[in-house]
Amino acid sequence: MSGHVDSDSVYAGNPAKKLMTLDEFRVKREKKQLEEAKNVVLEYKRRFNKMPPESELDEYFFLFRKDDNLSAFKEKMELMWNYNVSKKIYKRTKLDSKIIKIF
Repeated sequence: MSGHVDSDSVYAGNPAKKLMTLDEFRVKREKKQLEEAKNVVLEYKRRFNKMPPESELDEYFFLFRKDDNLSAFKEKMELMWNYNVSKKIYKRTKLDSKIIKIF
């Protein structure tokens, strides 16, 4: 890529075009991840006739975790070698535990 690009933005294409800001992307992904998690829970419930255990929702733990005990998810958070950064982001963006009521 050459030329001027705005920092904190998402670009794609050739030539690159600005799609959105990183804040807009974060909001978009949070909504999408919540919808994905909801679909996983509903499909699990339909298939097995029970709510899934937390271990089945490990990719979405940050949406439902009610406390800051992240030890069960440390391995997931270390996959990209950024556990400390992930932990800070988790604590900063943790959603209200009432969100689980959507199921």
